[in-house]
Parts: sequence; C-alpha cells; structure tokens
Amino acid sequence: GASVAVLTVEGRQVALHLEVSASGARYGWPSDGSNYVWWSKGDAATLSWKNGEDGTETPILSGCRTAG
Repeated sequence: GASVAVLTVEGRQVALHLEVSASGARYGWPSDGSNYVWWSKGDAATLSWKNGEDGTETPILSGCRTAG
C-alpha cells in the first residue's frame, strides 16, 4: 500500500517512497543518507539531490511539467 515514484535517472531506475510534505507530493529514499528527491505540486515538479550529511537539497531538474 505504499506510494512509490519510479524515475530513470542517469541511466538507471530509482524507486522513491512518499514522504511527509506540507503541500504537494514529495518522494525520497527513506534514510538519513544522500538520495534523490522528487517533489511535485499540480503539474510542476523538481528533481533534487539531498546531501545526507547536512540535509541541503540541490536542484538537478526544475520546472518539470506534465505532458498533456
């Protein structure tokens, strides 16, 4: 019953699990380590890299839109 987002990043598939967010849908890897984060709200989304050491997130792709 868990929600999962599966993305192809750098030539490999990455499964990210739904995380708590105040608004929109946020997916990440359930750990304190470094990982990808996919955050979507409405028809826009951002892919970021989360640094597990200091918690900062660096956008990799921003302004992503759903195809329609």
